[in-house]
Amino acid sequence: MASRAGALFLELIYPARCCLCNDVRAYVSKERICNACRVDLGTLAAPRCDMLPTVYSALSRVYAAYEYKGNIRDLVWRFKFEGVKEIADGMAELIKIAAWPPSFVRDVGEADYFIPIPLHKSRMKDRGFNQSEVLADKLAEIYGITCMDALSRVKKTTPMYGLTRTERLENVRGVFDVNEKYVGLLKSKTVVLIDDIYTTGVTAEECAHTLVRHGVNRVYLLAFSIVTEMGGNT
Repeated sequence: MASRAGALFLELIYPARCCLCNDVRAYVSKERICNACRVDLGTLAAPRCDMLPTVYSALSRVYAAYEYKGNIRDLVWRFKFEGVKEIADGMAELIKIAAWPPSFVRDVGEADYFIPIPLHKSRMKDRGFNQSEVLADKLAEIYGITCMDALSRVKKTTPMYGLTRTERLENVRGVFDVNEKYVGLLKSKTVVLIDDIYTTGVTAEECAHTLVRHGVNRVYLLAFSIVTEMGGNT
């Protein structure tokens, strides 16, 4: 009883905030998204949350939960560039309640591993964490799938902003490799790449080709958001 009272007292002093609009919610609420924002989620949903890549793709299917705009864009910005790692809990919850097609349940259900898109060690040092890895860890808890840091970024790339698709493809060529200790575990497996933003897909494509070269059977991508107007960095 005392612990419950103490928890309520802390909630009154430090009230929970909606991860999307940052407004204070009722202290009795355990959800990370307020009711008003839940109503707006439909307007933020991706135009198509599942996409079939080209015939030359190493990705079997791409899934994106929300369009990178409005509160979703602000949420990713706070998470990625302001270092509010706790936002990953809300992002994972938002992914869980997105309006997914039946194929999503099937594809994620057959996955052996979640694999985050890696950062170069210099970017990790600047940012302090890999946002895709933090998000992947949260999703692993929700879906009961092992999160594996199987990929590493072995070359530093220039910022993607302002580059054409061809320039982006060249920018990420040969950038990724599979960590040696995981090579044997990936043979004939199905994996889901996890990222916060999907723009042109060149980064995910290079990751997927790298994994397939090392024996992975099938690669899907699950992104929290998708950029529908060019100007993103992924």
